[in-house]
Amino acid sequence: MHKGRVVFGAMDEVVFGRPASEAIGEQLTRLGAKRAFLMVSGTLNRETDVIETIRHALGPRCAGTFDAMPPHTPRTAVIAASEQARAADADIIVTIGGGSITDGAKAVQLCLANDIRDPDDIDGIRAGRGASPQLTAPTVRQISVPTLPSVMRWNKSANAERQALVAAAMGHPNEDAGDVLDAFIRGLGMPRSLREVKVGPEHFDRIAQAAMATPWVPRNPRKIEGPAQVREILDMAA
Repeated sequence: MHKGRVVFGAMDEVVFGRPASEAIGEQLTRLGAKRAFLMVSGTLNRETDVIETIRHALGPRCAGTFDAMPPHTPRTAVIAASEQARAADADIIVTIGGGSITDGAKAVQLCLANDIRDPDDIDGIRAGRGASPQLTAPTVRQISVPTLPSVMRWNKSANAERQALVAAAMGHPNEDAGDVLDAFIRGLGMPRSLREVKVGPEHFDRIAQAAMATPWVPRNPRKIEGPAQVREILDMAA
């Protein structure tokens, strides 16, 4: 018989149907945070005005911005973000983007709390082989603003029951989870298509081919046999 323990991260609230700039500001006030460190999509920061709108709304409460997180959250980028957040004396991290940025901020929280300053030192806070390291719990928490529902729609044939739970949790039982998530993100004022961030069909074949080399494609709920199926998802998000 296997034994173990699963510890779930704290989650205070889910806010939806509001522009991101308003919702983030209200959350900072609720939490008493005064120095927000933004970890954001580089594309959103450089190719749209979304991030600047949020920075403007936060005013002096924006202590810094990091927009250089590559896919799959490499250690060097985590350390770079941690050092920048530490120098900014951040008291909260706000992520705006996809999974790499959201996960990166979780790692930054641990680096700040455990004085991790070198990529190799991350091994000291890494769980493995059933053992959990002794950690100082994070005191700098995060607010996450998500951005991609086309993947949910493509996967629905393989995980419809789980998607129904997502829709219900967001207050819309019996509705399509992809539609619910799309409305949620639209309400935050985020881009709703790849073309809005200057990614066009001419890029899709190259992106689809590169995606096949990532560790996430083999773990997708609906089996992806080749680049053509990744292209289907990109076409849905065009």
